[in-house]
Amino acid sequence: MVLTVAGGINQKQVIDLAEKHFGGVGKKEIESTIKDKFVSRQKSPQVLVKNKKNEQVHFILGFVGSRRDAKTKYIEAVTSSILGGGMSSRMFTEVREKRGLAYAVKVYSDHFVDTGEFVTYAGVDPSKTEEAIKVMLDQYYGLASQKYKISDSEFKKAKEYLKGQSALVLEDTKDVTFFYGERALFGLKLHNPDEIYREIDKVRVDDIYKFASEVFLPNRLNLAIIGPLTDKDKFEKLLK
Repeated sequence: MVLTVAGGINQKQVIDLAEKHFGGVGKKEIESTIKDKFVSRQKSPQVLVKNKKNEQVHFILGFVGSRRDAKTKYIEAVTSSILGGGMSSRMFTEVREKRGLAYAVKVYSDHFVDTGEFVTYAGVDPSKTEEAIKVMLDQYYGLASQKYKISDSEFKKAKEYLKGQSALVLEDTKDVTFFYGERALFGLKLHNPDEIYREIDKVRVDDIYKFASEVFLPNRLNLAIIGPLTDKDKFEKLLK
């Protein structure tokens, strides 16, 4: 159990309250709930189609990522900022601004104890689903192959966007508790915001290319769709 408190607090008062409410909780050693570490057996793109009478198709397209303690975490963060951080990002520009395929486009990475994901979400008109997926795959693979190079201005903007978003989030005390509490809960090193910004600044363009070439691969690719569609085979062929 981890108790995290943030805000205008009195440390002694917090400790006294914690002791009052949780002091009686017994201590005992428990076995890890993870018996075996995750090992991906995926060898080709996987597709899940859930038919539902929506006006829009909602889908997530992405790749098996890295776990919570991976050394590539900050590289992933900058990569996601380049691809989907703000209105000048690649996915937003190519999917929404140039082609009008979607209103909502979001790129993000999640990290769990022994695996993770790097994905793009979009809500699109059913008739535009295939085109939107093709454009996204082109951006993913184009970055991995260096077909679409990262410019100096784009790289700098992606880092500044990432640091700016982090600073804004940490103005909320609830998010401060999550920021520190989650790392404490999983036994990770506690970083203050300035240390996070320094780690972001350490990321190089070559790090992005290397990460993309190792992760944005067909045998790590997955697609999940919810909407008025049923043809799973069509999407499997599209991914291959």
